Amino acid sequence: MELYHDFIYVYDTLYKLKTFGEEEINKIYLDIKNLLIDTKRTMPARILTMISTAMTFNVKYIKSYKEIFKKIYTEYHPVFSRGEIQSIPYVLWADLQDENGILLSVRYSFEFEANKTKDYSMQFIEENTIYRAIMYDDKFSFIKFTETGSFNKKQVLNSDLYPSSPNSLIELCCYHGAVNCFKLLISKYNSTTTRKCLNYSFLGGNPDIINECLKYEEPDKECMKYATISHNIDFVTFLMNEFELEIDLYNCAIYHNFQAFLVYLDQSKYINKSFIYSVCFCIPSLCEYYLSHGAFVNAKTEFGKTALHVAAKFNCREIAEILISHCADVKIKDNNGFTVLHDAARLNYGKETAEYLIMNGADINAKSNNGWTPLHVASKLNNYEVAELLILHGANVNVNAEKRYSILHAPVDFNSKEISQLLISYGADVNAKDIDEWSVLHATAYKDSKEIAEFLISHSADINAKDKDGLSVLHAAVSNNSKETTEFLILHGADVNARSNNGLSVLRAAATNKNSKEIIKFLISRGADININDKDGLSVLHALAKNNSKEIAEFLVSQGADINAKNNSGWSILHAAADNNSKEIAEFLVSHGADVNAKDNNEMSVLYAAVCNNSKEIAEFLISYGADVNAKDSNGWSVLHAAAKNNNSIEIVEFLVSQGADVNAKDINGCSALHAAADNNNKEIAEFLISHGANVNAKSNNGFTALHIAVCNSNSKEIIGFLISHGADVNAKRNDGSSVLHIAVCNSNSKEIVKFLVSHGADVNAKDDDGSSVLHIAACNTNSKEIVGFLVSHGADVNAKDNFGWSVLHTATKNSNKEIVEFLILHGADVNAKDDNRLSILHIASLKNSNQEIVEFLISHGADVNVRCSNGSSVLHIAACNTNSKEIVGFLVSHGADVNAKDNFGWSSLHAAAKFNNKEIVECLISHGAYVNAKDNDGYSVLHTALKNNNKEIAEFLISHGAEC
Repeated sequence: MELYHDFIYVYDTLYKLKTFGEEEINKIYLDIKNLLIDTKRTMPARILTMISTAMTFNVKYIKSYKEIFKKIYTEYHPVFSRGEIQSIPYVLWADLQDENGILLSVRYSFEFEANKTKDYSMQFIEENTIYRAIMYDDKFSFIKFTETGSFNKKQVLNSDLYPSSPNSLIELCCYHGAVNCFKLLISKYNSTTTRKCLNYSFLGGNPDIINECLKYEEPDKECMKYATISHNIDFVTFLMNEFELEIDLYNCAIYHNFQAFLVYLDQSKYINKSFIYSVCFCIPSLCEYYLSHGAFVNAKTEFGKTALHVAAKFNCREIAEILISHCADVKIKDNNGFTVLHDAARLNYGKETAEYLIMNGADINAKSNNGWTPLHVASKLNNYEVAELLILHGANVNVNAEKRYSILHAPVDFNSKEISQLLISYGADVNAKDIDEWSVLHATAYKDSKEIAEFLISHSADINAKDKDGLSVLHAAVSNNSKETTEFLILHGADVNARSNNGLSVLRAAATNKNSKEIIKFLISRGADININDKDGLSVLHALAKNNSKEIAEFLVSQGADINAKNNSGWSILHAAADNNSKEIAEFLVSHGADVNAKDNNEMSVLYAAVCNNSKEIAEFLISYGADVNAKDSNGWSVLHAAAKNNNSIEIVEFLVSQGADVNAKDINGCSALHAAADNNNKEIAEFLISHGANVNAKSNNGFTALHIAVCNSNSKEIIGFLISHGADVNAKRNDGSSVLHIAVCNSNSKEIVKFLVSHGADVNAKDDDGSSVLHIAACNTNSKEIVGFLVSHGADVNAKDNFGWSVLHTATKNSNKEIVEFLILHGADVNAKDDNRLSILHIASLKNSNQEIVEFLISHGADVNVRCSNGSSVLHIAACNTNSKEIVGFLVSHGADVNAKDNFGWSSLHAAAKFNNKEIVECLISHGAYVNAKDNDGYSVLHTALKNNNKEIAEFLISHGAEC
């Protein structure tokens, strides 16, 4: 431990920083400079990312971290890789300048994009806020905030300066170790701790808070992570000893806790695992220690990383030399196929290590699993020196990765001009395209990288290249509002009227952006056709109407755009405005002559479109300018139909009716607006329509009333009750004779609706035109036993028959509804009822081999086992026809079924079994006395039947049992 005292001291000091004093801050800076940077143990850029990481877990001292950051940057002016710069909060480097006096926020403007959406405001630290009171554990100020009328104990702070966001007051107390504020929240406001509280408590370091949190949460590996970050070795050993939590070496490495790492080394037998992570600390003597104690030089982590990968990633040249001298494999790959050279290429200051790896045999064109070479990596991360080194040593500048992603795409995608120029100067294909045929110039145009675009075009990049969808480079530029690049491309010959495969023009692509007025003006000034349509007939004005871009629309109309243009579906620009609730555009269009009664190919009016989108303001506006309130589409649906169907449109319905909308208008199917309201369970709208004259018993062309539809679709007792209370005929029938109750019992979940209808006079014995009673319909559903029971208890005829003589019991049996069959028989259903073809219930039951229980129940309750239907077939004939019906056949025979009974054609049950190749049934019948030589009316024996149907096995069995040939 003493050997590495300097490392532990510097890392701990940085993470446990507790001062604003200038002298102390300067001492920390000098220690970092003298012990880490000037000794070349750690590169300045890595130190700055370390400061960024430490600050996240010690926000109170952000100003101190900023000062140290500034001192190091000013002294060394390190060049960052893209990944490093994106990981550093903007608050640390926004006001710093490089050696040329350029603000870092300008120099790394593209990298800063990743930070733009994050909240790094320091206002809550600098001003008099409750959060500042917590930060300094200022109980007096905290109490003052809690006593204000606006205090909310559940309020949270959203700030990306913290490890996670948002954070509650109690969580912030734990983070900052604000024990006085913490105790007040617990005692006075009953605040409860969370798992995050426990994690944060190790950062705050207050024992009272930690102990309170431990009462409610069991520590886990995340707690160990925060203990590691705290750089308090007592917390780490506490969790290790008391809760048997293992130290995570990865966390030791990325949070620079060397002391915790050494504790792991002292406690663990897994030398290879800790060996790999030890390289993160860039201490050559430690590496040599491991190797001298038997560490395997090519050992891998669970991600496939070796110690040499880590050395390359952190630019530890000296350690790389040691590892290679011990036979480390320079071509070894991790789980993603990345070599050591790939990792070296990630750092802008990794040239030295990369060069050493190449000298020792690293494969310069090695590909990862997704086809990326080290040059792809260096180019993407804007690592110029490494990229140049790779090229000079033979890296292929035109190799493609997965999806044909070229090396030149990588820097262009990330606006890296210098790398782009480097690659092109060494022969990179300026017209390379990816799998979607997106060229390098497409990517440049989309990113608005004018300088790169200029360079590419000067090297013969195709300015009118198109991707697989036919989108040109100019399409790419305007779609992302890349103004400078758009102007440059057009001035250098880009086709201003280029169209994609579906006819999308450059001008219409530009119109999809609300802030594209300047680009659109420029396009038109350069000859863009303002009335050009895509393959669907959509014009530029259609796109503007959709985006409510009034100002641009005004400009286009002033330039001659057709205000009444329609797409291929007949959809006008005013339709588009109404459909997207673009009121300003709608007003502008109408004021300039747009047809308020325009209809599309389906006769849908503009007003209809507005109503469908619940755009009341636009609907009012259109009607005030003469829109037909009773206009119908090609299906006869009126505007009122559309409004009645919409759940949120009661105000629109009221307005339409007040303007003369016909409440009883019908569509081509005879459905009224009331039907539409009932279909969508809109009680409020239904109530309004009826109160304004809607016919509650109006029928559609197929006889549906609103009550039929309400029962069929909504299953809502509320709207059903409302309709009945306002005169809806509870026994109304459709054209097929189905009553409302027929509809209700179709749904096995509608028990309450069925009860409600019956209680309001619905006829339980109503029949439809086929003679099916309500009970017939209920018997069809497996889960309708309760409904069947209710209907029977209210007088439903259990022996009712339909027009074909089928009883309710026939229906239940056909649908294998055993419980309903039993219930009906126990309540008087005729077990021997026959239909018009004299088919009995038992005949029907025997049709399915799965109905054995029903067959047994029927026979046990008196069903005739020898009953015949009109063609003379017995129940046994029916059962013998079905494969796997051996049990039913056996049961029938054991209960007296005649095994030699014949039908009207002289067929026995044995004939039937032989025809359908049911060997087990043949065996069963013969074993119970079936006559093996029985003949039908035409003289054909059972054996004839088996042979005629190629049932050889049955024929052999019959012969073996005496069948005559």
